[in-house]
Amino acid sequence: MGCTPRKILHVIDTLEYGGAQRLLVLFSSHSPADQYRLIICSLQPGNDLKGPLEAAGAEVICFERSRPSILHFPQFLQYALESIQDLREICEERKIDVIQCHLSDSDFIGTLVGRWCKVEKVITTIHSTDFLPPRRPRDTRNKLRVLATKLYYRKWVDYIVAVSEDSARKVREQFNAEPDKIRVILNGIDVDAFETKQPSIGLRSAIGIEAQDKVLICVGRLVQSKGHKILFDAMLELTRGWSELKLILVGDGESRKSLERQCQELNLMDRVLFLGSRPDVAALLAISDVFVLPSLIEATSLALLEAMASRRPVVATSIPGNAAVIENGVSGLLVPPGDSRELATALDFLLRHPERGQAFGNNAHQVVKQRYDVRQTIKE
Repeated sequence: MGCTPRKILHVIDTLEYGGAQRLLVLFSSHSPADQYRLIICSLQPGNDLKGPLEAAGAEVICFERSRPSILHFPQFLQYALESIQDLREICEERKIDVIQCHLSDSDFIGTLVGRWCKVEKVITTIHSTDFLPPRRPRDTRNKLRVLATKLYYRKWVDYIVAVSEDSARKVREQFNAEPDKIRVILNGIDVDAFETKQPSIGLRSAIGIEAQDKVLICVGRLVQSKGHKILFDAMLELTRGWSELKLILVGDGESRKSLERQCQELNLMDRVLFLGSRPDVAALLAISDVFVLPSLIEATSLALLEAMASRRPVVATSIPGNAAVIENGVSGLLVPPGDSRELATALDFLLRHPERGQAFGNNAHQVVKQRYDVRQTIKE
């Protein structure tokens, strides 16, 4: 008789399309069913990835409870207490063995419930290097968050999983986390899903790309930290030398309207394609000439890994998370964050020298296959 599968409860703020959520889909798809039973609990509205998670074999529970600002403390307290009670019932009814928490609210609520229910292991996962909202350093909410995080990291958490060495370093520095609790487990992707995809002429036509067009692609949430405004400035410079150039944007987010306004102001609306969240990223990468990641903040970008797996030549910012993955001049090109001119120069180089881009792409593919396969991530 085989062993009973361990019950792992993943707690996450929302199932809207994002890196942490996509990782859960990968884990659900590749975790051995005879060893693990995965339950995914989402605290807040947003169910973009509920269907893919269920199709991968996970049980999905969505509270659909809107989160008030902590400035409205009575309402926030009610939200937190109701979420804690509901999560406690899930733990007790399903006899959860491990809780793994993802993103800010889930960290606090999930770790508290894990200790309350005496769950065997309580794990929190650091998916970014951007721990605090970009307010003034002495903002009261930031102070409270730091104090609360230091408390539950010390008292309630068994392990802190960081998806990059830079994330691990910042957790130690910012929250005084105990080094022996921190585990660096690099993000992983399904390499096979990206390396064999063939370009589709029909897809190019369907999204408005002509046969002669050169195509840049950027995949990521439309938020300030992803650096799209810098990319648009670079795009404006590129259009002076490339009359048939298009930029595909895959993803959605709070900055979409302001980015669309910027495109209009720069007369780029016929050059930039806002596609929103898409399930066919591999196919979109296959029809693109260069992948660009202008992020100002990143831990280990899944979008970057996917582009590398698809052998796309890459231009990315030289922030620590990207520099840990890309070797400049070998597996891609790195440029200073926030520098639109350097970004435009690097993109122009790869568009003019496709043979160099192909060499970069092949080298990048080998890096991803050796270090960032999701099957290895699950083992760790």
